[in-house]
Amino acid sequence: MWIQMGLDLNNQFYQEINRQNTFYFWIIGIVLTVSIAITAFFGVLQWRLSDKQIEKMK
Repeated sequence: MWIQMGLDLNNQFYQEINRQNTFYFWIIGIVLTVSIAITAFFGVLQWRLSDKQIEKMK
């Protein structure tokens, strides 16, 4: 009986840790995706502005 209760408790802990890890991985993935999108946007914007400035100098 005590062993079964211990196994159930371990199973509940495992499920809770798994649920939290899944949640954190989703949050980290979303933050990374947004960061990469913002960096790419400003990179392309800077690249286009630099090309226009070079053309004006010629």
